[in-house]
Amino acid sequence: MGTVELEEQQEKLRRFVDSWRDKSFDILNGLDDDGYGTSSILDVQCSELDPIHVCVEPMEYASIPRLVEADNVGVAKLVTVLSYNCFEISKLCRQASTNIYLKLLMFGHRSSSQEMLLEGESQKAFGHSLSLFMEVSDITCRAIEVMGNLLQQLDSIYLQEQNHRPYQFLKNATLQTTFSTFGDGLTIFLVLDEILQKNSHIRSHMSLFMRMIAKVKLDPNSFDISLEDLDYLDQVVNQLEKSFHDGFLKRLFKEDSLWHGTLQKIKSNRKFLDALSSCTYEGLSDISHHLDTWKEYPCDRKNMLRYVALFVFRSYLLVETVEKRMGKVIIEVICMAPVIYVEGGIRFVLLDLLNNQLPQSVISWPLFRQTSRDTDVRNYVEHVDFIFGRDWQTMRDALAGWVASFHAYPMTVFSSIEGILRTYFRQTIQGILLAHRLQTIAMSLLDLHAYFEVPIKREKAKSLCHILVLLKVVENTFCKKIPDIVRSLPHIIHLVQADIEHFLLPVKDELHSEIAKGGHSSKSSFLSSMIGRGKDIDIRITDSLSLVLIALKMLQGGGNIKRLCIVNVALDILQSIGHVDMNYPRVRKLISKLHMVSDFQRVVGEVTNCSFLYWRKEMMGTWLPMVYTDVNKISWLRFLLEAFCDGLRLLKFGNVGRLTLRSFEGEIKDALNNEIMVPLCRDIETDLRLHVHSTHIKGSVHVNPTKTGVRNLSWYLRLEPLRLPFKLIHIKSHVEAYLDSTFYNHTAMSPYNWKTYTEMKHLAELKYGVVLDGIHLPERSLDLGLDVLDIMRNLHQFAESYMYNINAQVFIERVSSDQGRKTIRIISVDHVASSVATHGLGIIDTVMHSINYFLEEKIASLSEVFQDDHFRSQLLKEYKFWKNDKGYLDKYPFSRAEELNEATGKKDVEVEELSILEQVCSLLTEIGNVVGFAKILQTGSLRHACTISQTSRDMCTMLDHKYSLSDHANYLSILDNALFKGLQGSEKAHLKQFFLVIPALTINVVDSKVHYKDKVLQRGRDAANQTPSDDGFMLGIAYILKLMGQGELFDGLHWFSSATSHFDEAMASAVESGGTEQRKGSGLALLKLWSSSLATVSSKTQKVLDTIKRCRMEMELIEFGVNTARTILY
Repeated sequence: MGTVELEEQQEKLRRFVDSWRDKSFDILNGLDDDGYGTSSILDVQCSELDPIHVCVEPMEYASIPRLVEADNVGVAKLVTVLSYNCFEISKLCRQASTNIYLKLLMFGHRSSSQEMLLEGESQKAFGHSLSLFMEVSDITCRAIEVMGNLLQQLDSIYLQEQNHRPYQFLKNATLQTTFSTFGDGLTIFLVLDEILQKNSHIRSHMSLFMRMIAKVKLDPNSFDISLEDLDYLDQVVNQLEKSFHDGFLKRLFKEDSLWHGTLQKIKSNRKFLDALSSCTYEGLSDISHHLDTWKEYPCDRKNMLRYVALFVFRSYLLVETVEKRMGKVIIEVICMAPVIYVEGGIRFVLLDLLNNQLPQSVISWPLFRQTSRDTDVRNYVEHVDFIFGRDWQTMRDALAGWVASFHAYPMTVFSSIEGILRTYFRQTIQGILLAHRLQTIAMSLLDLHAYFEVPIKREKAKSLCHILVLLKVVENTFCKKIPDIVRSLPHIIHLVQADIEHFLLPVKDELHSEIAKGGHSSKSSFLSSMIGRGKDIDIRITDSLSLVLIALKMLQGGGNIKRLCIVNVALDILQSIGHVDMNYPRVRKLISKLHMVSDFQRVVGEVTNCSFLYWRKEMMGTWLPMVYTDVNKISWLRFLLEAFCDGLRLLKFGNVGRLTLRSFEGEIKDALNNEIMVPLCRDIETDLRLHVHSTHIKGSVHVNPTKTGVRNLSWYLRLEPLRLPFKLIHIKSHVEAYLDSTFYNHTAMSPYNWKTYTEMKHLAELKYGVVLDGIHLPERSLDLGLDVLDIMRNLHQFAESYMYNINAQVFIERVSSDQGRKTIRIISVDHVASSVATHGLGIIDTVMHSINYFLEEKIASLSEVFQDDHFRSQLLKEYKFWKNDKGYLDKYPFSRAEELNEATGKKDVEVEELSILEQVCSLLTEIGNVVGFAKILQTGSLRHACTISQTSRDMCTMLDHKYSLSDHANYLSILDNALFKGLQGSEKAHLKQFFLVIPALTINVVDSKVHYKDKVLQRGRDAANQTPSDDGFMLGIAYILKLMGQGELFDGLHWFSSATSHFDEAMASAVESGGTEQRKGSGLALLKLWSSSLATVSSKTQKVLDTIKRCRMEMELIEFGVNTARTILY
């Protein structure tokens, strides 16, 4: 590596370290993210945020022509051309696998399939991913170019005419590496077609983007873009659209393809077609022998796609014929492994793939018609189940032994360094093969059981969970041993290369001896052998020697992909010459192992990657409870979470939106909280409570440990903090925070039990080793009024016994004369501030939880009232009337409200129950009173905070930070959010016509108030009938309107304007009539009689006018109260 390259690497490293340092500062500044305080500086120590990550891979900066320099120019030229094409195709395959497949698979993916995109979001998403599609275009174009060149080279090698055949010794060439690499290139197009078929978002977003470009072309100046850029963009998108529509693989065989001329020539090259068939058949046969055995390599199943692609390619060349042996091996492979998984858990069903890609004449072949897709896949599921049941214990024992030996053996037991290196090499290969086998079984069982909707038995689900844990154990084992492996890797590579050289050096010596026996040393070039038409044995020996020397030269390097590719090509040509007898399968197996160990980090990452769990994230709800209920498996928790967090890598590599990423993170946190944290906290609290109660109350707890068993919950608290990629969670801190909060809340609500909870606190510290804060509840000493705790404990009684004044922000007690009291209680803001000062700000959250629970109960009761059949029928009648007639009615008629009041406002005298409207009024009043109490609580807490700030500004800042007072000052918003989320669909549907009940409610309340105020003037009045102020009813109406979102609907009734007009008309009628016979009744009941007869006596007429004015005034007070309440709430 040159000096300039070293300086560039140092500069990149310096920039990376600086960026990581800045990122670390950002993490430290955002540690107050967790309510339980589980965020920690340790977040920056997880593997993904390490400032320095060791990445080992042999590199080669020399070009292939420079590496393959040899005296034999003809051999060197052939090896160079084939090696260059093969290496370029391999590089494109890796680039597509790394940069394209996952991003295309996840394009347009959202956290919910029901999530709707806004207009223009599809075009915007495609525009943001335009670089991805440009890369797709570049890779496919480059692959077509390189593979086209390789086809021409192969056609030239296998050409039948002698005068055009430059390489006479390649008559029976078996270029396995070249054909396999060509199949890898075809796999790129095959995988892209399958991804496009699975992800419909790509075509739909592209279609909308093309429409947008067409519109932009009409006026490019308005969008500040040149017409040339638009034309180029349109050309690229149109080219991609054609490939997407026709299929990348099928377009290769179109007449306008760059391969068209070459394919026409190849069709007549029988030697090439035979070599292609032979390579495909031998490759599939070799893989089929290794499947589901301990000899299966991680790349074997993916290599099946390579040979399937070659079979499809051959089928397009020879449409009319299908070899029987080829068809049989294809069907055999389909039956053995009908499903293949590639990057991100993409499922390829081989039979579907062949039906989509093969010509119709081949699909109609009898063997294909007799093959059933679902039957093959179901049989495969049964086969995997059988393999899993048969080998599970063996795999588990083998992996346990591997982990133990990988960690435990001492370096001094070996007599030589070579023994240590061979042990590292053997254990690395063994760990990779074990992990691959476990991953294949887990991925297949989870995906196919979900695909066929076949439930997994509990024992098998537990075993699958164990498999995932073992996969992460393998990954962690390799991570811990990386320093040792990295230090030994160059020596291991050199050792394996020496093993390969053991096969080549004897061949080299033999060839030298043969040349020496011939009496001359041939230095002629490879092409010089083409002058004669016979078999020149000397030239064959010389060319074989040149190939062996090239292979030995490549084995002197670091074992990188480029050198191994040259070695494979040279061995293929050497085998094709046929002069050297060597164990080629053994050599190729050693080369495969060398390739695996030299790139072990990438291979280990692939075989231990559990990102496929993202598509089966519902299993978190099954596996986490299994881990929690069995204390012996608590160590699985960390590995299981790591397995599910691999799905985050899938989302990040797929460049999904931030909302989708945060949604999956939230699902992981919610599952951990609901299945582990919450049950653990409750079980610990229950255990402490039972322990304390069994001490004080004999016989209250009956537990037989011999039958129920004993769970040692302290093991959960001894776990190390769980380091997720997005958060650090400390279970012990979470439990401590829960117990602190629970003990404080229960002691605050029941101060007489303070001793019990103090004992529970001390017991938790002794039994579980937690560190809890003191409860610190001060003595109760209030200067004024009722304590907030008393109100909270008797919230139902408070809502019924007090009246609310919305303007003065006070509650006034309802006191009956039967109680014999001459004073009433008043609760104001000062009382609340005094209670908060006594008990501390921590009591606010406890009170708000009680208020939330109370409101949920009352809203549920209100919904039950609205379900009454008679009441519901009347509401539906009014709803139909208003819906049909509101086009020509600007106000809701007063007469309709009177009729509804008459129909639903009557009491059932026999059973002495309240009428329906009176029940609704009572519930609304209680709801309004409690909402008013929340408002007073908010005002009182803020007043207390202001008092503290006047005393000590620093203390106020500290309290505000600790209790987040500034974030939670608006308690009504918190109540709204909590109730709106908890409001069920049925309750919301029952209250759909709530706004139509308000007119009848107001008439009923006005009539009641006028009646009660008439009684106040009578002797022997009841103190309970004195209603100086009761704004809870108006606040309850406003709150339900806000919660149900019916404010605009009620405003559309113009009810208060209609009532005012009605009262004006009634007063005008009374004045004009002059009076008629007085009728019995009072309040609004008199208004119903004025249309038929009015009082004739002037004094009685004046009395009726006074009643109308009072009714109008009460209606106006209700209007003012409702408007005030809505202003406060909104």
